[in-house]
Amino acid sequence: MENYEVGGVTCLIGEKVKRIREISDIVTKEASRLGYMEVMLPSFEEYDLYKKHRGIDALKMIKTIDNDGRVLVLRPDATVGITKFVTANFPVPDSAVKLFYISTIYREYKSPKSIGRDFLQAGVEYFGDAGLGCECEAIGLAVDILHRIGVNNLQLGLGSASYLNGFLDTLNLRAEDIEQVLEYIEGRNLSALVPFLKDTGVTEKDIRDLVNLISMVGTMDAVLPFAKELVRNEEMEEALKRLTEFNDLLKKTYPRLQIKLDISLTARFNYYTDTIFELFAGGMHVPVISGGRYDSLAGEFGEPRPAFGFGLNINMLLDYDEEEQSRCVRLAIAKGRVAREVMDFLQESGINFPDYDKDSRKLRFFSDSKSVEVILVKSMDVPTYVESGAADLGIVGSDVLYERDFDGYILKSTEIGKCRMSVAKLKTDRITTDRNLMVASKYPKITSEYLKRMGVNASVIRLDGSVELGPIVGLSDVVVDIVQSGETLRENGLEELDTILEISSQIICNKVAFKTKQEDIEGVLEILLKL
Repeated sequence: MENYEVGGVTCLIGEKVKRIREISDIVTKEASRLGYMEVMLPSFEEYDLYKKHRGIDALKMIKTIDNDGRVLVLRPDATVGITKFVTANFPVPDSAVKLFYISTIYREYKSPKSIGRDFLQAGVEYFGDAGLGCECEAIGLAVDILHRIGVNNLQLGLGSASYLNGFLDTLNLRAEDIEQVLEYIEGRNLSALVPFLKDTGVTEKDIRDLVNLISMVGTMDAVLPFAKELVRNEEMEEALKRLTEFNDLLKKTYPRLQIKLDISLTARFNYYTDTIFELFAGGMHVPVISGGRYDSLAGEFGEPRPAFGFGLNINMLLDYDEEEQSRCVRLAIAKGRVAREVMDFLQESGINFPDYDKDSRKLRFFSDSKSVEVILVKSMDVPTYVESGAADLGIVGSDVLYERDFDGYILKSTEIGKCRMSVAKLKTDRITTDRNLMVASKYPKITSEYLKRMGVNASVIRLDGSVELGPIVGLSDVVVDIVQSGETLRENGLEELDTILEISSQIICNKVAFKTKQEDIEGVLEILLKL
């Protein structure tokens, strides 16, 4: 029998289908109650409609060619298409248009328990109202929907695209540099952000202020004084004023809702202009609902108009378990020398693990207070544990993070495991680039990007063992591998040609745990950040 399965695509049956129908009915009832009209979206849109929007990967959109030769895509986002429709069919920009939809979105997603290439999304879009009342209604609707579904342990994360953009405008960076900075901010990757800004000529004070901005997460009372100190222009001042008023309105309207201000919260999509929000639920390690204000998007199709909306991944809610939230902080550490050094450091710092023995084969250890759990895993698996929420924090080499697309926060570079990734060849060989080279490495992604950057034609062979053997037995011309002292290379008759990057262990964190378990991980992080 032939295998016709497509990765990331599956059939749903029985109780899961029933649950999706129930959630869809709740969305329809709650949205209709507030006067939202249902809109049905077409499956296909023109490729050009989406290709300029950050957050929608042009390479990953599912494309086809119609009979007229135009490039079409299966809809990767609902907001852009609905905005185009509203602009064309409701010509008065300040008239209220309230729509909701339940439709398939053809975009990759990951949750703690599943991955997919498409998902059923429910969402609302509120056009024509620039006031905070519109935003409060939409977020209230999102909360009501989740409560009706059975999701009760909620926390709201608030940010402002306007505040962050106002600060970035003062740095006078090129558009492409801004995009890179936003990527680093999204991952809280200070170890990459700081040197990047230095290379672009940003002043030490500006870098220091941006680093402080990124660290501002907490209640409005805790964050506001520091956020005010960083205000540089009217845009930032207005954004902060609006956030303060919105926070007060939400607390008055929904007094039981936990609200955290994340002043550096970045939107997945670059069409957001002001308020951005995320709703976290229980033990889910991804936002269950996210959205914000996008007042400029309609200008791409006609006249700009105020707009606010959100989206809910219904497939993801099938994984929700109200009881999964744990207050214990789980730390994933790469096995070997890194684990030994970190465990020694933790115990010297007062976090004791009674069962820990560096010669033990056990992979799981609890602190004597049971507030911290350490799991020892292969280095390549640390990002997977942290990204999925199976671990809150992790410590792993930057080589592993460079090699894979890690979707989490990179909080700090440590002094542990310092080494370098280098290109090496046999001392007796003469390497020329006038032909296609064979390159052996455990790191095909890093290697391919380096070779492309250097303009070298080469084929990369993945080896998971002793890559030094590649040139010796004639499998490859050169190797790309981790080098510490260089002794292994010398003993095998190899020498370094070039250093690709410097490597050290990084402290990483799950994005949601950083916000929803902030009080729990704070003590552990305070110690780890001294590494």
